[in-house]
Amino acid sequence: MDARVVPAIGYPVPRWTVITRDGLESYLARPVVSPDARVHPTAELAEGVVVMAGAKVCAGVRLGPATLVSYNGFVGHGSTLGTSVSVMPNASVCGDVIVGDLSLVGANGCVLEERVLAARSVVPAGSTFRSANSE
Repeated sequence: MDARVVPAIGYPVPRWTVITRDGLESYLARPVVSPDARVHPTAELAEGVVVMAGAKVCAGVRLGPATLVSYNGFVGHGSTLGTSVSVMPNASVCGDVIVGDLSLVGANGCVLEERVLAARSVVPAGSTFRSANSE
C-alpha cells in the first residue's frame, strides 16, 4: 500500500482503534499542519499528527503519533503528548506537561504547567487540571 493515512478522528480512543484495528500504524502520513497554525521549529511532530487552524505548538514540544491539536488549541513549551492524544478546540496544555497516550483535553479545558496526566485521562470541557504535578 503506497497511500498514507491522516487520522483526523476527533476523539483519541476511536482514532487509535481504527488505526490499530486496520493495521495502519506504518501508513500514517507525515504531520499535517494548517497554514493558519503556528508550530515552533524545535517542536517534534510524529507521523499522523494533525494541527488545525489557529493552533499554537511552542518550542520543545513533542507530539506523539496520531495526536490531534484542534482549532485554536495551545501546547506550551517543553510539553510531551503521547500517542493519539486530542487537544480539543480552545484547550490549553501549559508548559512542561506530560500527557499520556489516548488522553483528551476537552474544549476550553486547561492543564496547568508541570503536570502529568496518566494514559487515557480526560480533562472535561471547560475544566482545569490542577493536581498530580511532576514534583
